[in-house]
Amino acid sequence: MKNYWQGKRIALRGLEPSDAPFFLEWNQETLTQQNLDQIWFPSSLARVEEWAHKQALKPVDDDSYFFVITQLSGEPVGMIHTNDCDKKNGHFGYGLGVTADHRKMGYASEAIRMVLSYYFNQLRYHKAIVGVYGFNEASIPRIDHFS
Repeated sequence: MKNYWQGKRIALRGLEPSDAPFFLEWNQETLTQQNLDQIWFPSSLARVEEWAHKQALKPVDDDSYFFVITQLSGEPVGMIHTNDCDKKNGHFGYGLGVTADHRKMGYASEAIRMVLSYYFNQLRYHKAIVGVYGFNEASIPRIDHFS
């Protein structure tokens, strides 16, 4: 059977502690920070390693999950994480980001399709709630992205 988490251009996998240098470098992209929420204080490798280690070992107890988006070669290019999962009412949220060098290649839309398919078809959620800042035009969903 084909790996459910592998698509045409990307694969999704869990975060590994060894991903810390990737996320430390990515956290230097000011535009990415602004599109997510704000420009953050500089971080240390030790702090990012601690975060990655905790995230990698975090139990999946409420269907919230942090996925690393990789090219099929295994190179990390971004992340997508689910949050605010409410089984009773059948909805969840997600956030995602792709490094500047890998934007506009279809990686984000493919990752979104994989996660939505899993959460709707396997976990039986029926609504995804996603917030997008008005200035982040690349992240504003278009119907034609998902048809």
